Amino acid sequence: MKWIRYGVTLSKLTENHLETVRYWRNHPQVSKYMEYRQFITSEMQKNWFASINNNSNFFFVIEHNKTEVGLINTANINYQSKTGNCGIFVWDAAYAGSPVPVFAALSMLDFVFLILDLDFTGIKVHKDNKKALAYNLSLGYELMPDSEGSVFRQYRLHRENYFAKAALLRNLGKKMFGNVSYLFLNPNEAIPNNTGKLSEQALAQLNITLATHLT
Repeated sequence: MKWIRYGVTLSKLTENHLETVRYWRNHPQVSKYMEYRQFITSEMQKNWFASINNNSNFFFVIEHNKTEVGLINTANINYQSKTGNCGIFVWDAAYAGSPVPVFAALSMLDFVFLILDLDFTGIKVHKDNKKALAYNLSLGYELMPDSEGSVFRQYRLHRENYFAKAALLRNLGKKMFGNVSYLFLNPNEAIPNNTGKLSEQALAQLNITLATHLT
């Protein structure tokens, strides 16, 4: 599956991505901000993939200009309570301080709220990851009071707060890349010239869960 929005392509994680993701997940520049910091073996990575390759988890490789730059996800989705947990890490240092992670997060959150129709997402951020803290606040995430003194702080985002707080960023993305999106269940499909585009209105009306297509 591919989801293309705001100039960023989110490609569903496959077995072909696992070693690249494992290499960077073990890299000190990434692992220093992670709660789990032990070395991840190839076998551990395969077992992890088997546990998340299901309808309750959407893990995407972030691509920009045909370059894989990071991983983003919404995991542990509960379709009854309409909740899930988000996460992201960018391994390409050239993109870490660029707008790409922000547009990737916007793309993921549009997918979460407009396609999966969730109401809340949660995220956990290391207290020293200042860039991540800043842009998550700009997206509308709010600090959970009971985690204020923790090393890993938990934030929660309500869909209404997202569309209010992230309006300027989303409008900027639309001006830069157009207010259209592409959603492909088959990752090998080519981007059509005149079909397959989803406008903002169409996204809001779609309001469906893709889980039935991913079994």
